[in-house]
Amino acid sequence: MIELPNKILRKETSTKLYLDGVFGNLEQTWNSAQEYFDSGYSGIVMIRSKSKIGGGIYVAETDIDGVRKYLENNPKIKQEDLWVNAVFPKDLALLQGNYLGVDPFGNTDVLEYNNTKGLHLRDAMIKDMKVSKGLTSLLILKNLMTSASWDDFDFLRSTWPDAAIELSIYSVNVGQMPHRNTMFWEVRHY
Repeated sequence: MIELPNKILRKETSTKLYLDGVFGNLEQTWNSAQEYFDSGYSGIVMIRSKSKIGGGIYVAETDIDGVRKYLENNPKIKQEDLWVNAVFPKDLALLQGNYLGVDPFGNTDVLEYNNTKGLHLRDAMIKDMKVSKGLTSLLILKNLMTSASWDDFDFLRSTWPDAAIELSIYSVNVGQMPHRNTMFWEVRHY
């Protein structure tokens, strides 16, 4: 059984919990570049850092040749410091953003989000963000999530009630777990 911290204070902790499946659904993810190469996966992927705050995206969309080229051009980066994940079609995202159990002003159930189609998560989070609070936030999320995704969300917000939960909700089921249309990318207190 995985021991859950009271607070998630480091990117490395959030990444480990995500990769261990604590946040619920997982995208197709490889724990190193070599693991990705060995998988034979041929779709579009993203190369990310396991420790860099802010997502640590090295390459947002590429294929196997792009991953190889990136590693050749950056020999100081160790393959084991990277993780590679499949990229979901950005035009299927219904909502992307952050849920905050409590914001710095004491407001509860705050949702900072973007529902513009065709944006990657990082772009969505810096462009024309909307904000809702309280019951309105919860209703927006509950109406867009499948019931299984809502259950995952409810677990996260009850386990870490004052954390930020970074999420993307899609119009179709995504990831490795059935009946889920939501990815919880990070849960954090940093």
